[in-house]
Amino acid sequence: MSGNLLNWENKLVGNGAIPAEGKVTVAAATAEAKAAGEATVNFAEGEATLNGELGLGVEVGSIAADGSVKLIPARWADYLCDHTWLGGWEWSEQLCRYVETNEYDYGLVLGGSVQGAVGVSGKVKGRAEYKDGVWRAGGKVGIVPLVGGSVGGSMEAGKFGR
Repeated sequence: MSGNLLNWENKLVGNGAIPAEGKVTVAAATAEAKAAGEATVNFAEGEATLNGELGLGVEVGSIAADGSVKLIPARWADYLCDHTWLGGWEWSEQLCRYVETNEYDYGLVLGGSVQGAVGVSGKVKGRAEYKDGVWRAGGKVGIVPLVGGSVGGSMEAGKFGR
């Protein structure tokens, strides 16, 4: 069983001379619980065993962000053709005709991601046993604080559509 109090995500998509995409995800108070049990009885031997386990994990907060930017020289030229006056030169008019479509959209995509989380995890285990006329019982309790993060990056080269 699991649930969370807050789960927010926002996306950014840009276009133009330098197209970019990004996403930010924030989650708070995410909890997960687990319960398990087992019982065995052997009447012939006069033995019985009972095992149980409870687990609880709480992530106090987490944040993740990733994004990418496309570096495509043909789009820069197309942007200049649309937003500036390059003059009446033959070479500039020819260049502007070439970059109007995505035929020359070769370039690089640079991407990156960052993620971090803080939480705590706990577990309780118990055992009771009757064997040879004797009862035995025991248990364990464990609590683990959790802090973690990651950073990553990527690069892609090729032809990209608009």
